[in-house]
Amino acid sequence: MAPWLRAAAREPLLQFAALAAVLFWVWPPERSNEGASSPDGSNPGNHTRLTAAAPTTADTVEPGSPDGGAPLRLEPARVAAALEALGASATPEQVARAREGLLREELLLDEARRLGVDRQDPEVRARLVRVMRAVVEGGVAEPSLPQLEAWLAANPTSFARPETLTLEHVYFRAAANAADDAANDAARAERAATALRSGAASAGLGDRHAIAGAPSQRTIDQLRAVLGPQLAERLRTAGLGEWLGPWESPSGLHLFRVHQRQDPGVPPVAEILDAVRSAWLAQQRAARLEAWVDARRERFQ
Repeated sequence: MAPWLRAAAREPLLQFAALAAVLFWVWPPERSNEGASSPDGSNPGNHTRLTAAAPTTADTVEPGSPDGGAPLRLEPARVAAALEALGASATPEQVARAREGLLREELLLDEARRLGVDRQDPEVRARLVRVMRAVVEGGVAEPSLPQLEAWLAANPTSFARPETLTLEHVYFRAAANAADDAANDAARAERAATALRSGAASAGLGDRHAIAGAPSQRTIDQLRAVLGPQLAERLRTAGLGEWLGPWESPSGLHLFRVHQRQDPGVPPVAEILDAVRSAWLAQQRAARLEAWVDARRERFQ
């Protein structure tokens, strides 16, 4: 190769011009649409179609038949996206492979529709239903705070909090039968109560129990189920922050410290804003879907 030709081949401007010529040859413009814009703002004359000039058998086919017929065409927006993904440095081979990929995809999709795959294949059906449901339910505007407050007032049940206590519990199992063992257990409980009221930590004291140990939050119904109704009722009215007991039950002796009491009721919307918003949006989307279905229900006989 002559030195001047090698030098010219290294020029970026000439390389870009050569690539443009290849693209023009592989994806020729549509003369009938010059200057026209497609709905997406692109110029269809700059994109390939399966019905390009001088189509081959592979470019124009009848769905379901290998030998031509009603032509298919690629969407200009998809072609534009393919060109953008390739970039200006794409080789002619990469351009040709991209064109072939788009063509094959369109042919396979068209054949799938012809064969009714969207109705016969359960996975395809489920996917289409999910996509369509998202379309129908979409577009719900974000609610304002007054809207959410009004909606919460009209729908309090799902957000009502039960009465709960946050408490510590130290438990001493009842002796088997012997009176001496019972006295020992009572003495253990009294010593533990004295130590706790003097500031000792509850960890490691007493016997194992379902709610013994570090402070935990329990509903009154849970306390009734675990401790029995009598202890649960005493705890409902107990003072906060002081060690109480030993209190006796059929299963043993108990020491309690109630840290916090939460009354039953619906909290302010600001405390549960995310949950209320999610529930409101779900209701609005469900209403949209129901209205959409009702408008088309008469199509089924």
